[in-house]
Amino acid sequence: MSEKLFSRLFWRPYIFIGISMILVLLSSMVPYILPHAWLGEHYPGYDFYMFKGMAWTLKLALLIYLYGIVCIFTKNYFPKLSNLCTEEVRAVITGYKSSWSRGKQLCPVFTYKVGDKEYSEALNEAKGTKEKSGDVLERGFTLKLPRKIIYNPQNPKEFYLPGCEYYSRKTAVFRYILFSMLLFLQLYLNFFVNVR
Repeated sequence: MSEKLFSRLFWRPYIFIGISMILVLLSSMVPYILPHAWLGEHYPGYDFYMFKGMAWTLKLALLIYLYGIVCIFTKNYFPKLSNLCTEEVRAVITGYKSSWSRGKQLCPVFTYKVGDKEYSEALNEAKGTKEKSGDVLERGFTLKLPRKIIYNPQNPKEFYLPGCEYYSRKTAVFRYILFSMLLFLQLYLNFFVNVR
């Protein structure tokens, strides 16, 4: 699938829950990072304001988490791929892209027209490597090779190759539930246990 589609399906749903987890972690680390005894001695009421700051950080984390839940239902964060990408078009491999995260691996760039506009978007999957002797590419991903792609009419930059779709809506929802459980476990272990 294209990098834009990968970002939408595999990163966007988890941004808010990730921010919430970071805030919970930061709020639980405050007493250990700051010189707690010295501040308590030199600034009267420090303990009260520290606890209040931790509580507000946790409230903010939970509000961000709840906003993420709202977005799931209002912005279609876990779509069915067949409902999201419905239009078919012929694309041609016009080049290759390497990224810092993939090292010598190469991702093919597909060029295609939707209406009057031409798009050039990279595939998120590596289909070749850069060698000293020259680029070694997987069969079916050579330069100028035409391929059929299925794209999203609302955003043509989001597409996938038929037969290569590895997104599962059930898995994505299960992953979100798992991260939610980890967030609340972190909330319990890092804050409420310390408060006791």
